[in-house]
Formats: sequence, structure tokens, C-alpha cells
Amino acid sequence: MYISAATLISSFSKNILIQLSNDSFRATEVDEQIITQAIEIASERIDAALRSRYQLPLSQQSTMLETYALNLARHWLYSRRPEMPLPETIKESYKQTISELDQIANGRLHLGLKKIQGDDDLTPDVSEFKVKAKQRINTDGY
Repeated sequence: MYISAATLISSFSKNILIQLSNDSFRATEVDEQIITQAIEIASERIDAALRSRYQLPLSQQSTMLETYALNLARHWLYSRRPEMPLPETIKESYKQTISELDQIANGRLHLGLKKIQGDDDLTPDVSEFKVKAKQRINTDGY
């Protein structure tokens, strides 16, 4: 997992997080089980994007991935409450996160970590191209 429950809890307003995670009307505490589920879902989405490029589990931690996990977990928590309006910042950060994860999967955005080695069918990071010119015409006699 890319973030801990404590990290997710500390990045939210406690009252909002209680509303998003706890199904009891009179809840006063965050539901840790729902928080853990949100983190697991976010981590799986990130792993799906990384799996084609990087050996999992990653040998190093990336702060980008922590941010992605927070954005995905927040979005999932809000989606549990369709009656609550989804804040514009949550929508935009979710779209940006999905876009960047797709770029990582396609090799257009790099984490700076060691990639999977070997001959596989992945698109190379810098594709090879060849140029062919027409035969040179001798213009020395003009």
C-alpha cells in the first residue's frame, strides 16, 4: 500500500471523514475498516498502472504515488455518499491522477525507478526511427 490509514486521516477534516466512512447516523469516530478498503482500492488501481513497467512491489517509495493514492481514496470515499456533492477539487484531482497513471502505464511519464528488464512487448521509452532520403543528385557540373 502506498499510504497508511493515518496518512489518509491526517489529510482530511475529521468531521468530513467520519461522514464519509461511518454509516452510523450518530457516529463520532472514523470507520477504520472503510478507510482500509479505500486505501486498498486506490493501491490496486495504482498497481494496475505500474504493473506493465515496474517490478512490484516497488523497491523505493515515490511521493507521487502517495499523492495518487490519497486522491483515489478520497474520490472513492466520496463516491460512497452519492447524496453528498462531490467537491470540484476532488473531481479534478481524480481526473489528473487517472491521466498521469495512464501516462505512466504508456511510458510517457516516469517515476525515476528501475523498470522491468528483458525482452517484452512493451513500447520502448524512446522509440527508434529511421529516415531514408532520396539518392543524391550530382550538381557539380552546373
